[in-house]
Amino acid sequence: MKLILPLLAAATIAACMPSQDACIRDATRDLRTVDELIAQQELILQRGYALKKEKEYVRRLSLCSGIGSWGHRRYGGVGTACVDSFPVTRTVPEAVNLDEVRATLASLREKRGELAAQAEPNVAACRARPA
Repeated sequence: MKLILPLLAAATIAACMPSQDACIRDATRDLRTVDELIAQQELILQRGYALKKEKEYVRRLSLCSGIGSWGHRRYGGVGTACVDSFPVTRTVPEAVNLDEVRATLASLREKRGELAAQAEPNVAACRARPA
């Protein structure tokens, strides 16, 4: 009995500690974010324009149920025609200044180098931990 309690405590503590993969993921979070931003900027340079998401509302004819959102009565009874608005997201091209994109990309690549140097010892420490 005296031996079981310390073993259970050690098992509980080990289960609560983050795994090696989680440790590496945490150590490289900022680096992965900058990598995603670099990929986006490179794609903009390849295309020559950016893509922007716009939300618009489309009106659509539907059958009335007699009860609107939040229980409010809508115009018309059950089975009559109602016009509802639905949100729709469209992706549209947007002109960008390619010189600014190149400058941003250069800045991101510089920052990536700094973050990689900072993450290296942390990743090594994570790998040194027992799995």
